[in-house]
Amino acid sequence: MAVVQLRQRVSYRRALFYLDKLIFKHDVVKAIRIKQMDSGIDYFFFANCAHVVKFAEFIQKVIPIYSSYDKQLVSRDRKRNKCNYKYTFSLEI
Repeated sequence: MAVVQLRQRVSYRRALFYLDKLIFKHDVVKAIRIKQMDSGIDYFFFANCAHVVKFAEFIQKVIPIYSSYDKQLVSRDRKRNKCNYKYTFSLEI
């Protein structure tokens, strides 16, 4: 599972509204769920990281952003040598 936090740290939210229109116009989002907060943060939940990378590349083409990435271990199966990670991407306008 991967989560994208899209932030805008100003009092007005024009850029986020503009991005929302473009995202749905071009049908870029392959998100499982989208959650909007009042503080200028939108959360996008994706099933895998490939969709997140495409989403971040699209946003970077439209608006200059600062991005960061975090990977957190959720569970580990030692017998099968398999790990599950939660990926968090932070995109700041």
